[in-house]
Amino acid sequence: MAGSLLFVVLLNGITFEKIKLPGIQVKELYIKWNEKLCIKADHIIISSNNANTGKTYALDDAKKLIAAVKLHHDWFESLKITSLTYNDINASFQYDMHKKSYFKAISPKFELDAELNFLSDKYLSIIIKRFQAYEQNSSLSGEIIYDDSAFALYIRAEALVAASAHLNIFAAIDHNAISVTLKGLEPIKKLKPIVDLFPLHKDAKPWIVDYTAGSRLSLHVLKAKYEYEHPEKLLESIYAKADYQDFVYTFQQGLEPIRTGYTDFVFEHGVLNILPRHATYCGQDTGSSWLNIDFNPKDEPVLTAYLDSPFILNDDILFLLDYFKISLPFKQLSGKTNANLTLRIPLLSVKIDAKGKFDIGKGVFLYKGVDLNITDSAIKIHNSRVDVIRFHAAYLDNLKVSAKGYLNFSTHNTDLHFNVEKVYIDDGGFRVGLDRKNRDLHIDYKLSSKEEILSFSPSAWDINGINVKLAKFTAPFDFEKFTAQIPSTELSIDNTISTKLSGDLDILNGIYDIEADISSLTYKSLSLNQKNLKVHILQQQGSTEISTDRQSIWLIDQTPTLISPCKIEMDHSVFSLQKSRFMLSDIIQTDINGIYDIKKKKGTFTLSDFTFDNHEMGSLFASDKNIKIKLLENNGTTTLDIEKLDMYFKFKKSGWKLDFYSLNPLSRGSDLMQEYNITRGTFSTAGGRYSFYGIHDDKSTRFQINDKLDVTVDESIHIDSNNMGFNLPELIRYLGEHQKSGDKKSQEQQKPLFIEATNTYLALGSERRALADKLSLKYEGSSLLAQMTHKGGSARLKIDNEIFELHGKGFGEKFISNLFKSSYFKGGSLSFSASGSFDRFDGVAKIKNTTIRNYVLLNNLLAFINTIPALATFTVPRYSKSGFKVNELYTGFSYKNKILYIEGIKVDGVEMDIFGDGQIDYNSNTIDMDLSVKTQAGRNVGKIPLVGYILVGDDNTAMTSFKLSGDLDNPNVKNKMAKDIAVAPFNILIRTLHLPFKILLPKTGMDSKSESNEESGLNILNEHLMDNDTDGF
Repeated sequence: MAGSLLFVVLLNGITFEKIKLPGIQVKELYIKWNEKLCIKADHIIISSNNANTGKTYALDDAKKLIAAVKLHHDWFESLKITSLTYNDINASFQYDMHKKSYFKAISPKFELDAELNFLSDKYLSIIIKRFQAYEQNSSLSGEIIYDDSAFALYIRAEALVAASAHLNIFAAIDHNAISVTLKGLEPIKKLKPIVDLFPLHKDAKPWIVDYTAGSRLSLHVLKAKYEYEHPEKLLESIYAKADYQDFVYTFQQGLEPIRTGYTDFVFEHGVLNILPRHATYCGQDTGSSWLNIDFNPKDEPVLTAYLDSPFILNDDILFLLDYFKISLPFKQLSGKTNANLTLRIPLLSVKIDAKGKFDIGKGVFLYKGVDLNITDSAIKIHNSRVDVIRFHAAYLDNLKVSAKGYLNFSTHNTDLHFNVEKVYIDDGGFRVGLDRKNRDLHIDYKLSSKEEILSFSPSAWDINGINVKLAKFTAPFDFEKFTAQIPSTELSIDNTISTKLSGDLDILNGIYDIEADISSLTYKSLSLNQKNLKVHILQQQGSTEISTDRQSIWLIDQTPTLISPCKIEMDHSVFSLQKSRFMLSDIIQTDINGIYDIKKKKGTFTLSDFTFDNHEMGSLFASDKNIKIKLLENNGTTTLDIEKLDMYFKFKKSGWKLDFYSLNPLSRGSDLMQEYNITRGTFSTAGGRYSFYGIHDDKSTRFQINDKLDVTVDESIHIDSNNMGFNLPELIRYLGEHQKSGDKKSQEQQKPLFIEATNTYLALGSERRALADKLSLKYEGSSLLAQMTHKGGSARLKIDNEIFELHGKGFGEKFISNLFKSSYFKGGSLSFSASGSFDRFDGVAKIKNTTIRNYVLLNNLLAFINTIPALATFTVPRYSKSGFKVNELYTGFSYKNKILYIEGIKVDGVEMDIFGDGQIDYNSNTIDMDLSVKTQAGRNVGKIPLVGYILVGDDNTAMTSFKLSGDLDNPNVKNKMAKDIAVAPFNILIRTLHLPFKILLPKTGMDSKSESNEESGLNILNEHLMDNDTDGF
């Protein structure tokens, strides 16, 4: 009955104004049965007490929900809820089996507008017209299909996530799993809002958002599958592919980011692979380098960076390696290093693991301020351990070295082995090179917790051509500070020096503090004459100081020598010797100081407080003033110029030469030279090998120089020489001045002098020598007697009380050519005679049958004759080639006040005769002579009868006059043509008037008178010249 009543009521419809149940209130509820139920409610309020907000929904709950929906489809014709309130959600729902159904909801967090359609008994379609999530700034629209037979949901939707990612969403939900596929419809605008939607670990999120940047991110696909029974497979199932244009990624805070043209992202098997394209790091191409983040480890994700590209190991790359505790002690300046490096970085703990290899084909590296050329080298690294597989380095053309070994910067253990193949340094003439004839230099560097040492093998060096050997040694070494302590180490230089070196080296700061303990030192005639000599060497700030703190004892040619404590300073290439006292036995004492420039190869030294004496011979030289010595080296030649002494010394490998341009400065400081009146003149000796030998005692002195000079001094002085010359003017001056004394007793005390010389000469002045095969001289008291011979010629000189007599005859062409300056004679015989004092004398000379090929005075005269057309008749043919032939040459002369007066000269030549007079002034080196030249050139004219006599006279000769004046070495020649022109017509007129008498009366007195007048010019000569017979010499 009640059921029937209820059915009747439902057929007519029933309205409940208000129904209140626990947690639910319904207002204006209307229910009616019309084949199926029709329900309408104006307002339903569901309180939050029954919200079960903490409850999680499983698949069974979804099944119940679907079953309930299906039940409604079977039992309800319509269901409409005008307003449904749940917390802050307001919704409305309508189901009508004859109309479109809908469900709408709105809240501060979201808004939903959806339609529901039962396509058949098996399929339910839910069309989401609009879904907006305000907090997520996301929206979605699409369709959900429910398949009742498979009990599955199929979703196809289009979504805008976080207002940045525009996606197509495809999903399938069944009783086994949930599968989702996302595809991007356009580039993602911003990445951070999307990442913020997911509950990632706070330390992982910055690696995705904060350390990345780019212009455009495109998601190509994202697939995932969640299996209800195996949720752990979710990560493995995810596959995603995207690309990011202009992607910039910082893989470690504090480091420069990787910059790319674009980057591909592939997430697969739980690993996000980041594949840069056209990427650079700090401006360098990264090649095929790439990154990945592995999310599979349970503890934390791991970032792995693969660097595989040619790099320059510049400051940026070194900073990167140093950040990961890989410290390399050099920087690359040029070339490429093929880097293959793997960095594994846990993102939460940041415990870095680094492995890699660096291959260097060729490059320039900066190491400790030095540019090194590195070739064919390979280095492996594993965290802080560096293994040097092979290493070849060179510095310019100065250093070449190879190495292998390892360095561990965490354990501070290092073992490196260096093989030095070449060392060569040339610093302004100071050359040092490794001598590899014996062996290479091996250096071992070892570092441990106990010690840090360098070990050197024995080595040989070449220092400026000198062989130096250094013994093996081991020295404490500080690699960081680059300092070393050298123990006592043996060093030897050829057979010259043996020493031990020790000290401290600060290589980076260029400070070297060395102590040398020299046990022996021998250089040529110099040798150390004490047990040892300590020398301190200090180099800092580019300058070097070498010093001794005690007086040292030496031997120079077995002569004891003392040198006071001295100091030498060297600034770059300049040596500076501080004042030091030098004492050669009891003979020479002086202070010396000066400077020398190795690069310029010149220097200046100063001698002060100089004395040169001997207890047997007395003071030889002394000077209380400074004596400067200029030293210069050029092309293997060393020269010393002592301007104050007019002394010049030249030394080279082939020999040496010593010149005293003047003995005056030396004489002023020498009592010995003043005693023997050696106060002026010059001294010169050529280079060569000189052997000195001597004996001296209280009674006699004897010394020898090579085999050329042997001097014995006892009661007399004996000088024997061979192949040596004597300066005659200075010898005569010395003998005259030294023996000159009015005190007869003083003269008697002078020692007799005897000279015996072979193959010698007497130097007469500039370029003039009197040659002699043998010379004998005896000088005793005020008398001298000397004799000399040369080939067939001989001469005798006698001096008594400053009056001399000189006679000579039979000297040939070689003697004559050397006797006259700038001359050459072929053939001939010279005879001469002179007498008087040395400052005033007279003499005559004669040369017979010679050809003068070169003589300045005659050459100038003949050249003048040959170049004046008006004097063509006086031309001497081919004189410049064949010479001027002379039958006889006579001259008479006198000498006083350094003026040679030519009182008469006659040259009887084949082509012409010359005669005249004049003078030569040696004070001014000038000449003034008048000469007349008479030539046979008119003889061809003379052969014409009558006319020939009128033009050239009876002897067929023509004559003119000349004047020689000016410089004696190159005199001027002037003719007296005006006088000849004036006289010639008068002579022709006389001969014309005389012609009839000559024809009628031959050999008249007039001819005899003329002949007598022509010969009168030789009267002066007749007083001086000898007869043709020379026996009087």
